[in-house]
Amino acid sequence: MNLIKKIFWYTINNLFKLIHKISLSHTYQKSKDQIRIQFRPGLRMLHKQINRELYNQKLNWNKYIYANNYMYQGWDKIFITGLRSTDSRIQEYKIEKYLNEKSTVLDIGCNTGFVSLALANKVKKIYAIDHNVHLINIGKIVSNYLGINNVDFIVGDVFNIKNNVRFDQIWSFASHDTNDKGINIGLPLFFDRLDQLLKDKGTIVFESHEHDIKNNKFIDEMKKITNNFKLKDFRFIKKYRFGSKRIKRYFYILEK
Repeated sequence: MNLIKKIFWYTINNLFKLIHKISLSHTYQKSKDQIRIQFRPGLRMLHKQINRELYNQKLNWNKYIYANNYMYQGWDKIFITGLRSTDSRIQEYKIEKYLNEKSTVLDIGCNTGFVSLALANKVKKIYAIDHNVHLINIGKIVSNYLGINNVDFIVGDVFNIKNNVRFDQIWSFASHDTNDKGINIGLPLFFDRLDQLLKDKGTIVFESHEHDIKNNKFIDEMKKITNNFKLKDFRFIKKYRFGSKRIKRYFYILEK
């Protein structure tokens, strides 16, 4: 009898693990999104355009592709689940108090730029930059759909920004080194470049990767870097990967 119970609970436990794994899969997320938009013609057309660009990415992009060629950034506003929820991230970041209608912002490694689009009504202008042209194209598609006209999408990296341009705020959400090799120059050089592009009294919003938490080199370098700025905020944040809140990252807000 005890053996039967053990087999039963072992089977149930593994069944729940399997269901959970399926619910977190990109295929499941994409299928769920498609079901949610069936009776929303405008969103169906939007998703069709996005999926076409994802298909082009799969064919033509020869570097690392995030989220198994679905969406890394999710946004409830347009019924995209994605790997990371834009709404949850903004709620966690709490950066709106540093923004105003006169602010100009640079979003480095913006991916599809959903964070920029979601906060566009809080600022004067956002320049969202990423070296993946397909992600930039998706950002433009969504921007046009929503009628947002104060976010400029740019293909490139921080070194493509003119040296005489200065920003009130610069966002680097885990974009200081990336799997797709967008920019990997090391933290000191990366922050030197951000400093060049930042106005006096401007702020840098910086999010680490989860693997930086136990990286002594990263920790030592950030201690030196923060000495060159006024530390406005420092805390751990959650990654919000498919609803999971367990993975933490460092989060800094630095003022020049």
